[in-house]
Amino acid sequence: MAAVPLTSYPGSESWPSLSPDGTQVAFAWDGEKQDNWDIYVKQIGVEPPYRLTNDPAMDYSPAWSPDGRLIAFLRELTPSKSAIMLIPQRGGSERILAEVNGSVQGSRFLGRYLSWTPDSKWLVGPTSTTGQRGDGLRLYSTDTGEQRPLTKPPSEEVGDTAPAVSPDGRTLVFSRVSPDFYNVTLWLLHLGEGYQPLGKEEKIQTGNVTNLDAAWLPDASEFVFGSGTGTNFALWRIALSKGAIAKRINLDASNASAPTISRHVSFGWSRSNSHYRPSRISDTRSEGTEPHGRNPASSRLGFGSTVSAPRLATYNHLKCKLTVVNRRGC
Repeated sequence: MAAVPLTSYPGSESWPSLSPDGTQVAFAWDGEKQDNWDIYVKQIGVEPPYRLTNDPAMDYSPAWSPDGRLIAFLRELTPSKSAIMLIPQRGGSERILAEVNGSVQGSRFLGRYLSWTPDSKWLVGPTSTTGQRGDGLRLYSTDTGEQRPLTKPPSEEVGDTAPAVSPDGRTLVFSRVSPDFYNVTLWLLHLGEGYQPLGKEEKIQTGNVTNLDAAWLPDASEFVFGSGTGTNFALWRIALSKGAIAKRINLDASNASAPTISRHVSFGWSRSNSHYRPSRISDTRSEGTEPHGRNPASSRLGFGSTVSAPRLATYNHLKCKLTVVNRRGC
């Protein structure tokens, strides 16, 4: 699979989130002078990016709502407190949805922090970003501000992060962080009416040590995630079915992680040296047999395709840049 850089700006870009139609990507960038993290929106194939936020505080981890209207993100208010923020996707008045303890600069948590429900009425986010023991995930109503607990990590674990709600709203996949911050496992939680938890949390076997940032395919049958050991990351995919085996996606970029998927295009990050870059990816055949009897030749990620196929963006774990992928047949 060929990876094509989406950004090549000075400094670092991180936390990509595609618009629902796959034509734009929101991300955090520390700016041309690398002096402040803000949220930017880039129309794919168009320069320069639009600066969505302009606050002296650190803004990070944007998440585009499924209805395309809002972008949620986190803002560091103080060294001990962050806010979950909402802003219209074209800019305008911001509002604070909730405040959580901790800040990303003092946190050892990994991955994305926010995920929308498919009706765009709730956000799944952190209880805290401090990395203290037992921090679970919580539902936040964007209409009323109501908060409901979702996950309950054991007290011996650091906590849960990187939530991903399936497009049908029936499943939450997330990462659970161990005290060494190295063993990070994937878990799933089935959701019922009103996104109420159903049954017990279930561990997903991947065969790798560190697993983060699940991104669902549009039909909710499987998801892509970043997985590896230490800094040696790659993109993997796994079906939701019982006993499914994770398969590595062949990608001509090293250390790809943090995929984000829309109905039309996919993105991801890859890393080399000390910077992250987003890239565009084409021809996304994974190792082994394609699931569901899919023809590998028709499984392709290409930039700017007019075919109604999911787009995926990834994060280069070492280059701090973004990559874009367009996949047919998903």
